[in-house]
Amino acid sequence: MMENFQNINIKKKSSKKYFNINNSNYNIEKEKLIIYLELINTNPEYFYQLKLFDISNNIPLEIVKNSNNNVNKYQTFLDYYFGKEQKLLLEIKLKNKNNEKKSSLKTSIGQLIGNNSNQKKGIKIFKLNGLKEQIKIKVEKMKKKEKFLIIFFKLMIVSKYNNEISNEKKYEYLKDENNKFYFTVEKLGKRLFESEAFTDDGKFNIVQIPIKYLDSDFDICFFTNKNQFGKIKTNLNKIVDPNERGNIFFIHRLSIEHNMLIKNYSLIREEITFLDYIKEKIRIGLCFGIDFTLSNKSPNEKDSLHCITNENQRNPYERAILKCGNILGYYDYDQKFPVYGFGAVVNSKNSSCFNINFKDDPNITFVDNIIKYYHECLNKITFSGPTYFAPIIKKIINDIKIQNDPKEYQVLMILTDGIIQDMDKTKEALVEGSFYPLSVIIIGIGDADFSKMEELDGDDNPIISIKGIKRQRDLVQFVPFNKFEGDENKLAYEVLEEIPRQIIEYYTLNYDFPEEFNGQNEDIINNNPLNEQGQRDELFPYTSFRLFDNKTIKNEPIRNIDKKNNYFTVNEMFNIVKKMKNLNIIIPKSARNFNLNNYNKNFFSSSVYSTNNSNI
Repeated sequence: MMENFQNINIKKKSSKKYFNINNSNYNIEKEKLIIYLELINTNPEYFYQLKLFDISNNIPLEIVKNSNNNVNKYQTFLDYYFGKEQKLLLEIKLKNKNNEKKSSLKTSIGQLIGNNSNQKKGIKIFKLNGLKEQIKIKVEKMKKKEKFLIIFFKLMIVSKYNNEISNEKKYEYLKDENNKFYFTVEKLGKRLFESEAFTDDGKFNIVQIPIKYLDSDFDICFFTNKNQFGKIKTNLNKIVDPNERGNIFFIHRLSIEHNMLIKNYSLIREEITFLDYIKEKIRIGLCFGIDFTLSNKSPNEKDSLHCITNENQRNPYERAILKCGNILGYYDYDQKFPVYGFGAVVNSKNSSCFNINFKDDPNITFVDNIIKYYHECLNKITFSGPTYFAPIIKKIINDIKIQNDPKEYQVLMILTDGIIQDMDKTKEALVEGSFYPLSVIIIGIGDADFSKMEELDGDDNPIISIKGIKRQRDLVQFVPFNKFEGDENKLAYEVLEEIPRQIIEYYTLNYDFPEEFNGQNEDIINNNPLNEQGQRDELFPYTSFRLFDNKTIKNEPIRNIDKKNNYFTVNEMFNIVKKMKNLNIIIPKSARNFNLNNYNKNFFSSSVYSTNNSNI
């Protein structure tokens, strides 16, 4: 059956192309929830009636009662959007022949699914005002019928002696832009997905594609610098064969000294989503950095961005803290928020990182209390400068290192009005932070030139440190506050939009998957040892060769070498190997069965693979 590829949307973002119908490789825009409600400590003499309202959207939710009338269990469904404050109102009515009682409860989806350190299996129990009854609420992600192919590759580089090279050597090799490998998934001549490049340490984010698009053979093509160097025809059965999990999927000859191996851990399951991690894996911690530089103007001036008049007329710093903090604060596991200031004179010294509560512990309990300490801080400091981000970012990274808890993910929210003055050091800190469980949200307050903030966001050009190290993943989101002046709901949604994707990317890059990942975590984390030399020829499914240094071929005429890419044609490579055993290039036993009819002289653009896959 011919596929309707017109329905497939491909979107560029952060130098990636995301696949699925939501224009994202991770479904973070909308997820369907099941909300279970159960009345406990009930009186059998009463008849109970429950009503539930989504008051953020002013709509009633349909509640279905458990078929067993003797059990006060109910359920309903709701679309979940991270970044939106979805408030709920529960109304309860109790009736018998002589009496009627009423009670109500206000909560939010964030409160129900976030802050999960003290709840058991996602269950929360609430007391009902004026009643002895309690309500037990449990929220779960609704199971989907649609299945996805989860493509998960791991890149390895091994020496000619089949030993994996050190991480330092791997980084030195992969940081070269000429060695940035990526792959595409193609079918019927249409490109379904283009991956991002492997990171400098050889890690790669998972790819999720609905299997409905892969009901027949498809191709996986490997590239570097937009040039194809390998192509594999496969199908769903082959790529997820349990007997092949952890085995080498593709090998590429990098040089005389090194091979690149790509190992395959792909499988079919439901799409991995943000809620999978919220439910099983992580706790989010929220911290703040507040700009007190002189460019904000003194808080005593009416046009100051820090000017305080009354609670009904909050300044932009306060509004951003309250709106974004209250939404993300639901997910904070202990409701304690470290809050730092920068760019002020504190105790007669300029400080680029100080605790705004002026205590040894920077944590402030509850978001509302941040405003209280913020007001007190304004009376204890003198606005100054410069605008440095790096000290606060490095402080959070150091705290993450000390905490050493992979299940705790930190979100740093920096509120600033100024032009950054330590750009190189900030880039260096952000590149380091991309290897840790950290996201950085920058909210631009006022009308300053925020072009440097867009550069840090790095959607078009990923951040590279002055040492030439590229970030491992996107961890920065910049939002100009004035763009959403008067609509703080949109502000919060824009600010928090990328957090779920960044969280998924961090954990998948570190091979840390939800428990429901079919029990493959252990296999993925623990690399299978390379097979003995005598077995390797039988295991390599597809092989390509490249020669980096022309001088290594001493006895071959230069005409046999493709000068542009330093590649040999397939015939030339096999002939050279036969003559020069010291090259130590492994030839599959079935080399005579390689399909040589379709190569275009230049092996670089050829699609070459064995026609006898079972005996390679």
